[in-house]
Amino acid sequence: MDRFCPMCGAARTDSSSLCRQCGHNSESVAISGVPTNTLPPPMAPPPPSPIVAPPKRQLTFGQKISLGLFLIGFALVSFVVIGAQVRARHPHHYHHY
Repeated sequence: MDRFCPMCGAARTDSSSLCRQCGHNSESVAISGVPTNTLPPPMAPPPPSPIVAPPKRQLTFGQKISLGLFLIGFALVSFVVIGAQVRARHPHHYHHY
């Protein structure tokens, strides 16, 4: 039975798995087109790697203290300014005894 090289299609009459035309070394394919060997299915590509966020930058203890003091100072200044504006608009509500 004639067999054909799966790479170049050259006819092969011997039982060797090496093609004399192109040198491809594999099992041959029968004339019917059905492979005489069964290859395992191709491997699936690996799943994509998950996107990992860079680690968050942590504040040092000194930075946390500085931030806390800044926020407290900002809140105090805001209350004083807002209080002064309210007193200026409504002076009759604030009686000093």
